[in-house]
Amino acid sequence: MRNTGSNAHQRADFDQFGGIYRFSALDGLRAASVIAIIWHHTSGTPGPAISARGYFAVDLFFAISGFLITTLLIREYTANERISLRKFYIRRTLRIFPLYYLTAAVLAS
Repeated sequence: MRNTGSNAHQRADFDQFGGIYRFSALDGLRAASVIAIIWHHTSGTPGPAISARGYFAVDLFFAISGFLITTLLIREYTANERISLRKFYIRRTLRIFPLYYLTAAVLAS
């Protein structure tokens, strides 16, 4: 016996989640993890507990990034009933490489 009320509630939750395009709390956590990683590699002095354990911050950063990327793929599948990995990687490349090349240029000069 199926409980359609529960399924309808789950679908409403999924649709509400799908309508969120910015997870500001996750932006803050990602920023904190990046700061902890940079501190860990550059400071030479102990700081707050999280900054002394930069490797935990790397795990946190990748877990959050995985969640966000999975969310993008679910949205694409929901909209198109398929996922184009080619288009996905093109979008990721266009997002990441400009900052990468800028950083490389600044460090090279």
